Amino acid sequence: MSAAMLVRYFMSRGVRTVDEGLTCLAALRELRAHSLRRAPVVRDGRLAGIVCLRDLLRVLPGTIAQAETNAGHESESLPVSRVMATKLVTVDADDHIETAARAMLEHKVGGLPVLHKGELVGIVTESDIFRAFTRMLDPAGVLRVTFGFLETAHGSPDLADLVARAKGTLVGLQTYARPGGQRLVVLRMRGGSKDALLDALTAAGCQLMEVLDARDADAA
Repeated sequence: MSAAMLVRYFMSRGVRTVDEGLTCLAALRELRAHSLRRAPVVRDGRLAGIVCLRDLLRVLPGTIAQAETNAGHESESLPVSRVMATKLVTVDADDHIETAARAMLEHKVGGLPVLHKGELVGIVTESDIFRAFTRMLDPAGVLRVTFGFLETAHGSPDLADLVARAKGTLVGLQTYARPGGQRLVVLRMRGGSKDALLDALTAAGCQLMEVLDARDADAA
């Protein structure tokens, strides 16, 4: 992935925040009014935490009868600071989008505040990650070839060189280990000839190469 795959190009800017002194009820109304699942919490304009819709629903009364109890009144007036997450996982605007994706998976969260030089500049969510990787795998004008091969004493073929021989440009490459030592490769190239690439793969000298799929991705 290129420098264009930085967090700054996929995050939501102008992020809506809530103040830590706002009540949970008011914060819930704010999130629902703007169809948000989470919002950064600020203290004197600085990031202090993050609150999610589920956090608010967990503490607020679920029925009118519950709301009319003393406990219901107390929970509605509870400040956001009492329920927000303060052990924050953040990313920088100049981090790779892959860094954000790994952080979300590792910490099991659906969104991350984005900082730059210590200032809150946005938020990146699961939807933004999907959009980024969809863009990376954009099929327009791309030939996609999926194949497997075994490593040999001669090593692996230089796939970038093989693509160049086919008069194409390598735009994507993913490899996956398979049982028994075989690697599965998904190669994407722009321009060049499908037949020329397959000929180059066949002539590469490795124990080739079970070609599982070869198609113009536009037609996939």
